[in-house]
Amino acid sequence: MIKVQSNTAAREPIPSFLVGLAPESLADLSWTDPQLGVSDCAWWPEDDQSPALGEFERYGDETLTVDPERRVVVVVREVVPWSAEEIAEHAAQSRAEMAPLIDAERDRRISAGFEFAGVRYQSRLPSPERAGDWEVFSGKALEALMAALDGAQPGDLRWSDPAEDFAWIAADNSRVPMDAQTVIELAKAASAHRSRHTFAGSDLKALDPIPADYAADHYWP
Repeated sequence: MIKVQSNTAAREPIPSFLVGLAPESLADLSWTDPQLGVSDCAWWPEDDQSPALGEFERYGDETLTVDPERRVVVVVREVVPWSAEEIAEHAAQSRAEMAPLIDAERDRRISAGFEFAGVRYQSRLPSPERAGDWEVFSGKALEALMAALDGAQPGDLRWSDPAEDFAWIAADNSRVPMDAQTVIELAKAASAHRSRHTFAGSDLKALDPIPADYAADHYWP
């Protein structure tokens, strides 16, 4: 509600002794005791006709126009563009807020696993509760490389432990026998899986602006 007095509108609060009255009563206060000082006033509803805001715009000063026929006050607010400094600050804040979300999506996709030779393998990242699968990949790849250098041949499944064939546990908990050369290729595939998602996340964070649909598949490998 906006105060109207002498055909002039002003934003002033409704006096406490008038709070609770119906809009019809506030539309003409000539019935009130003159000692209250509001008998020549009224509080009318506002009709906001301000233009819609576009990107990087805000409202500034307003113009109040009394419409006696409808007993409303027409409000038109000025549209003010943001300054270059405000736009830059907003972009920096948005980037700071979006970066951790992109990192979380990157880690989720890395941890979802990858396909190698038609089999899905886990690639979970480290957590406070457990070590990540990456340490296992690194350790076994080094072990396989040393075995290959020592003469382990393709197809030799006993390069790791003479007592039993070496096998890698797939995501479905099945055991996949591997020779040393295959373990090295598996570790390379795991590293490539992680690197592709790391670079995809970095590319997303470099966009200006960062897209709101950053989790969409087309941004990721």
